[in-house]
Amino acid sequence: MYTKVDDYNNMIGTVLEGNDAPDIYFNFSWMYGRDQYKASIDHAENLADSALGLDLDCIRSNIILNTDDGTLPMVPVFSNTYGMLVNKDLFEKEETTSIFTLTA
Repeated sequence: MYTKVDDYNNMIGTVLEGNDAPDIYFNFSWMYGRDQYKASIDHAENLADSALGLDLDCIRSNIILNTDDGTLPMVPVFSNTYGMLVNKDLFEKEETTSIFTLTA
């Protein structure tokens, strides 16, 4: 059964402390270290626990949140990547002008 938590960012800690806490919920890396979200982080499974048998090698280590106490309360599910790669030599070879300003 899916239940949407209204005002998720402000209510997730309260919901997790209640009698009808969800089995699955999201933590976001920006929540870690903020008192307002402590209950949310505290309720998270420690995904670094070897007894869980999780293989996290498929996740780049630089995007995994390393907490101060060594627990792993979340792994990245969503990712945004911004940027563009441009082959300047190809533009020059084709004598193409671009709407972009290219800088080295």
